[in-house]
Order: sequence, then C-alpha cells, then structure tokens
Amino acid sequence: MKTCKQLSEEVMQKIEKENEARARRRKIARNVATASLMLGVLIPTGIYFGTSEKFDHFRPLSKPSREETQPLPDDDLSASPQSFTNDGGMYVITLS
Repeated sequence: MKTCKQLSEEVMQKIEKENEARARRRKIARNVATASLMLGVLIPTGIYFGTSEKFDHFRPLSKPSREETQPLPDDDLSASPQSFTNDGGMYVITLS
C-alpha cells in the first residue's frame, strides 16, 4: 500500500508531465501560426512589391502641370462664345 506522500508525488509528476505537454503544444501552435503568416501574407506581399513595376510614371495628386492646363478650343464649346485665359494655373471664363 502506498503512503499519502507517494500518492501526492505521483499526482505532482502527472501534473508536471501534463504542463510540459501543454507547453510543447503551445510552442508548436505558435510556430505553425508564424509559418502560416509568413507563407500566406509576408512572402507573397514581398514578391508582389519586389516584382511590380515602378510607380514613377504616375502623375502626382498635386497641382497639374502646365501642359495639362491648356484652354479648350472654341469649336468644342456648345454654348455662346467664351474666352478662356490662364491666370496662374486657373481658368477665368468670361462670357461675351
């Protein structure tokens, strides 16, 4: 027959083994989650931005350049005669 001390030691050993197994499962789950994140998000994103074309040719969202602010020709207008003048990048429309 086992004494109380022996029984409590056996119980403590079982608890320690269970805690060690739980720690191993957590470590494996963390490693799997990290690998999934890298394979699913980080690596494809890096490949996409590494192989994509340069964005230098896109027009900035700031003030348009001088070429883009040319006045419209008069024959394209369907309303009464209008004159356009370029006043520092802005159009001034005067009806005559």
